[in-house]
Amino acid sequence: MTHVSDINSVDGAEHAVYAGGHSLQTLLTMMLMEKIDNTDKQTRKEVDILTDRQKRVEFLNKYLRAVNSNTSTKNGTVKTETLEEIRAEGLQLLEDADSRKAKAEELRGQVEQLKSSDEDHAAEIADMEKEISWLEESAEEIYTMLQACDIIDEEKNPVTPPKKYTDPVRGKIIENIRSYSKMLQSRNNYQSQVVSRLNNERHEVLMLAKDMSRSLHEILKKMASNIKG
Repeated sequence: MTHVSDINSVDGAEHAVYAGGHSLQTLLTMMLMEKIDNTDKQTRKEVDILTDRQKRVEFLNKYLRAVNSNTSTKNGTVKTETLEEIRAEGLQLLEDADSRKAKAEELRGQVEQLKSSDEDHAAEIADMEKEISWLEESAEEIYTMLQACDIIDEEKNPVTPPKKYTDPVRGKIIENIRSYSKMLQSRNNYQSQVVSRLNNERHEVLMLAKDMSRSLHEILKKMASNIKG
């Protein structure tokens, strides 16, 4: 319990025990630190998504360069044997996409188990469902990217390419790559805006913390002065 003698000074007022056994100063700090921690956690997740998606943009650009650099100047055809290395890299990404889908299914099963539990797992379930959503979305992005490059078909099976891509086929692949790369980049532009907004929120919370701490100090200083008087 707080006594008059406890707040006969600013220091005493700031550190007097209130709700939950904490001082006003401590409660304020705890509240703001929780907000900052949550913002930092969300920012890291958004940055991870942005970085992960950017790798797909880079692969598409790399594949496009490989196609263009191996295009015949005579008839516009491309010998697919010149694309073997980059296509092999694409098949590794296919394995990554499959792993993401499998991980999403595994997490979905864990979510169902938590939902059937008598304990409250709302926060944990929310985090897991967000992770599931991203795993599935990123896997689909990889599948679509590989389809644009003619590395897998619509059934997500590896494609055995012809010995040469004719000029019309090459042109269609290039168009697909550019179109999907533009779409991914658009998503990342939005993602960058989200990260920027979160960084601004963090800065605002820090400024708020300073202002509230200063205001609390002045209020308690006045309270202590009034009690003394």
